[in-house]
Amino acid sequence: MTDRLSSGVARQQGGGGQLFSIALLVLPPLIWASLIVVGSALFADVPALPLTLWSWAVALGALLPLAGRDLLADRAALRGEAPWIALLGACGTTWFQYLWFEGLTTAQPVSVAILTATLPMMVAAAAWLILRELPWRPVAIACLLTLAAGAMLVDRGSGGGIGRGELLILAANLLMTIYTIGSRLRRWRCSPLSFMTIAILGGLISLLPFAALTGGFGAIDAIARHWAAMLYLGIGAYILAYLAWNRSLIVNGATRTAFALALQPLFGAGFAACWLGATVTHLHLLALAMTLAALALIVRAQSANPSS
Repeated sequence: MTDRLSSGVARQQGGGGQLFSIALLVLPPLIWASLIVVGSALFADVPALPLTLWSWAVALGALLPLAGRDLLADRAALRGEAPWIALLGACGTTWFQYLWFEGLTTAQPVSVAILTATLPMMVAAAAWLILRELPWRPVAIACLLTLAAGAMLVDRGSGGGIGRGELLILAANLLMTIYTIGSRLRRWRCSPLSFMTIAILGGLISLLPFAALTGGFGAIDAIARHWAAMLYLGIGAYILAYLAWNRSLIVNGATRTAFALALQPLFGAGFAACWLGATVTHLHLLALAMTLAALALIVRAQSANPSS
């Protein structure tokens, strides 16, 4: 995402670099999947808007002391880049998260696994149309495998259909696609910490008027009761996962990074089995195999197109 970042990509091609690139792919879906355990009580007690607002405020508060020196060093670059980064941040941080949280409160459980699979598909389609990262055939096959894997995770007894919640999640995925492709479109001169700080700040500023109009500053007592989960959400699920996601866009490309996100519901099933007593079935294992096959197809296609 930056010249400094891009210059290091060439050094990531050895054995250690291969492990590093895999870690970048796996870390975001692994962290976000862990919220099924860490955040279950938090999501039940705190409405979507104050949860989004205060959790991203926690992320900004934790990030500012780390990013202060970078922000000063990057001030010349940020004069031109900050507005664009803030706009991308509004799409990919607060508004994406708010729409997802709000959608999950009303979406049918039968829809969530499939809707999760639509984000890699949206990013892959946009990356092919705009970035021309990979040929369309392997991308199309990987999309079908990912969608089929998501369909296998459906709870058949929960009912289906497209309602307000499902539409909100689709809108959130569209915003995250804009953030992902927009972040990849240009070579940013600021550091990753500066980029992330401005993105979060832009997201929070864009959300404040809506929160003021709709009473989104409430639920302080509930948030205080779940302070540990809020810290994990702000520092782990936001700062750490987003920094890994942003770096992976450079090291692995948008398409491969997006398809790794299809591992999230499978990681979630594993966390639920270990900590919540849920059962892992043969369908989970088959869905895992299909997701890994889709990711392997993308990796193979990208290896055959090194310019991507």
